[in-house]
Amino acid sequence: MPQFDTTTFAGQIFWLVLSFGLLYVLVSRVILPKFISIVDQREDRISQDIRAAKDLQKEIDYLQAKVSETKRQAIHEVTDLYDKEKRSLEDSFKKEFLEMKQHLHAEQERFVLDLAERQKILKETFAVEAPQIVDQVLKKIVNASLPASEIEAVTKTVARDLSVAIRG
Repeated sequence: MPQFDTTTFAGQIFWLVLSFGLLYVLVSRVILPKFISIVDQREDRISQDIRAAKDLQKEIDYLQAKVSETKRQAIHEVTDLYDKEKRSLEDSFKKEFLEMKQHLHAEQERFVLDLAERQKILKETFAVEAPQIVDQVLKKIVNASLPASEIEAVTKTVARDLSVAIRG
């Protein structure tokens, strides 16, 4: 085997030391510093990203608190507006109800006065026309006639009974 030939050991050791030395210098001076700088950059980038994430989390927490406060205020304002509108509608309803009640009361009084006036007119008309109608009915049905005083007495009795029935 040629690698175990002692005459070639010196050349092999020379090339081993030379290639190992070049490889060592190349790795320690070029590759390792680039690798370390890449790792350092990566660590810096990771720590910056973590700080940015923490800052964003603080901002998110702040915004969530602000949204919660705004939501609470909006609910409070809506509740206040609802209560005001409810009270306003209740007041308006009460006012309209009282106006309608007063209007109905006035209409009822007017109706009662109108009814009393009509009853008065009816009584007067009945007192005047009833004897004539009774007399004409008797003439047509029985072909007879009663004295005016009897007809008036009967119609007065009927008018009195009619007044009692109307008053109730």
